[in-house]
Amino acid sequence: CPPLDLMERNEDAVQFFDRVSHERRLVQDKLTKIHAAERRAWLKKHPPQEFFPGQKVWMRKLPGGLKLDRLWFGPCEVMAVLSEARIEVDTGPAGLQILPPTRLKPYMASFGGQEIACHYFEPEGRGPPEEKEYVVEEVLDVRKNGPPHKWKWHVKFRGYPEPE
Repeated sequence: CPPLDLMERNEDAVQFFDRVSHERRLVQDKLTKIHAAERRAWLKKHPPQEFFPGQKVWMRKLPGGLKLDRLWFGPCEVMAVLSEARIEVDTGPAGLQILPPTRLKPYMASFGGQEIACHYFEPEGRGPPEEKEYVVEEVLDVRKNGPPHKWKWHVKFRGYPEPE
């Protein structure tokens, strides 16, 4: 066995770690350049979306609904841009919500001159149907029908013709 010289072995270890650190820096620089180039290419293809107050947008629903539920809801209106990552949106029945821009996309009523069919919302101006008031004018007949506590009522409503 040759004699053990600790000083010589320490110098080898220092050189090894210097070489590994240098190679690590080279790899890190190369990856940083690759990531920057990929980010530029992605941003060129997908420019960041900017929203402004008064703009109509679609709102993406959160997961958790039924499988065949609609994914986008709208049109909703942007009320205020609070920051780069927070936008206040009037969602109609749900009221005002603060959402990230990743859950929004611009609303387009037409594309290339052709009207886009919008199955995601109730068109404006068409609210719930007015409920009619039915007033019973006279009870014509009452019968027991089927299982206990089931009754069949034959009535005449005010303003409607006599039932057969």
